[in-house]
Amino acid sequence: MRKFLLYALVTQSGSAVRKQVKNTQRGFTLIELLVTMLLSSGIILIVSNLYLSIFTSQRTQFEKSAMYENANTALNTIGKNIELAGYYPLNFAIDRSGNVNVLGEYNKIALDKTTKNTDLLVYRYPIIGCTAQYWDAGTGICNNQPTAVDSDSIAINYFTDDAFFNTAGGIDMGIAANCARVPPDAYVNISNTQVFLVSNRFSLVQTTRAVVEQGSLSMNNLACEVKQSDGGTTGYQALVEGIDQLRFYYLESTALSTKFVKSSNVTDWSNVIAVKVCLVARSMLKTKGAEAAYSSKNCDGTAVTYSDGISRETFSQIFSVKNNRANVRPTQ
Repeated sequence: MRKFLLYALVTQSGSAVRKQVKNTQRGFTLIELLVTMLLSSGIILIVSNLYLSIFTSQRTQFEKSAMYENANTALNTIGKNIELAGYYPLNFAIDRSGNVNVLGEYNKIALDKTTKNTDLLVYRYPIIGCTAQYWDAGTGICNNQPTAVDSDSIAINYFTDDAFFNTAGGIDMGIAANCARVPPDAYVNISNTQVFLVSNRFSLVQTTRAVVEQGSLSMNNLACEVKQSDGGTTGYQALVEGIDQLRFYYLESTALSTKFVKSSNVTDWSNVIAVKVCLVARSMLKTKGAEAAYSSKNCDGTAVTYSDGISRETFSQIFSVKNNRANVRPTQ
């Protein structure tokens, strides 16, 4: 009897447990599924927006960093040349007769090197510039820039004897290499010495390159041109990309005043004691929405409104012309 009662009790308890388990094993309702999907979608959307925000922020910072780096590179490239303008090796005799140029040797180039007569003007001074034009070494005059190029230009001349000691491939010694990274012209036997002329001309040139987002991108680049020993030119070679505008202002010191002027207002290039270089640099890719229009002053002081999503900033720096006429010491 006891065994029967115990068996009945266990059987009844097992049945109750199975019934309870069966009652708890039910599926999700439609409302619960909808709520779960809504919450999951919200989480995915938040994470996606966060990722896109981080990616956009990183790309913006990268583009702006590249813009600053390009601007600094362009300024330093031009600035180093300006500070060398008018240099002549001290271990060679210098004829400083006359006062139309810093070093009398510049006027003697025509006597020792066959050059085009129309191009001699650029060699009379260590620095000479063009306003809203480029120096055309082929014709020896300032020519108008293409419509899409907003740029002044500057021609910078200095001598070096470094190439005299160089072996093949040794153009990195001293100041032997010009802006195109080739050995300079060899002007031999000027005043019975052996020196080499470096003549660099800087301006902007427009180029086009492929961009994933935009297919292709047309932009202005800092470019340089050098005069070759055979009388030809290299043409303007792009050096630094993403420079929208380039301006030069010359600090001319005369008996009447000392002030910055454009090249068209310089009365005597020998009186230029410093050059202010101003440029507008841009990002390569978009960093702003098309609706985020903004205004920025360019090198002319003009406020320009942009709505293309490209970041732009204006940079400027003043460089001293160390070898100007006022700083040339008299010969011993």
